[in-house]
Amino acid sequence: MYNYKKYLKTYESSFTLPGSKEEISLRPLTTNDMKKLLVYENENDPLVGEKILDDILMDTVTTEGFNVDNLYIQDRYYVFIKLREVTKGSKYNFPYKCEKCKEKSTQTIDISKLNVTEMEIKEDKIKVLDNNLTLNMGFFTRGEQKKAYINISPNLSNTEKQVEMMLADLALMVRSIVSPEGEETPEISEKMEFIGDLPQQDYDTLMKWKKENDFGIDLTVNLRCKCDYTEKITMPLNDFFA
Repeated sequence: MYNYKKYLKTYESSFTLPGSKEEISLRPLTTNDMKKLLVYENENDPLVGEKILDDILMDTVTTEGFNVDNLYIQDRYYVFIKLREVTKGSKYNFPYKCEKCKEKSTQTIDISKLNVTEMEIKEDKIKVLDNNLTLNMGFFTRGEQKKAYINISPNLSNTEKQVEMMLADLALMVRSIVSPEGEETPEISEKMEFIGDLPQQDYDTLMKWKKENDFGIDLTVNLRCKCDYTEKITMPLNDFFA
């Protein structure tokens, strides 16, 4: 056993997840980690991107018995943002082009000050299809999401995959369906088809539930250009560890 290796542990950081309230410890990304990621430098497939994120977290979270499949999706992205913070610091720079004057600039955000909301489901049931069906709602883990994504054809374009991934995520939030005949828990493929066939009004009801009950880290930020134009955007994560 080499004694010098024990000093690497002094760089570990701990924090509490907003969803499960579990305490997680992780270490910063190292040069060796970055070398592994270079293999995927030009990868644009969103399904592959999600697998890369899983691999990164499995390598850097040091909590005993940790499995990324057990994380709520929102907790998973929270860990990812914290990993950037402990690896490169809290200041994150990214390019921005003003919608009004079209001037390009570099914006700096302190990611340690992004808003974080803990999980607190206000209402776990919604009604659809003229109140004939009640949907029992809830959030899901990365493991459940991975099983759902198996239904997405690898032959689709990247844009089509992103649409299917969003549909799968909505379907996963429907934990069961209650009709006058009883309660059912359909397979994920059947739930995806069900969500896709809902009238727009009921689809919007699902989206409203997600917005009102969502938790985790909020990546929306307010930006101000030199021309005084202000805009709220979702912080881009391109070159997040550069």
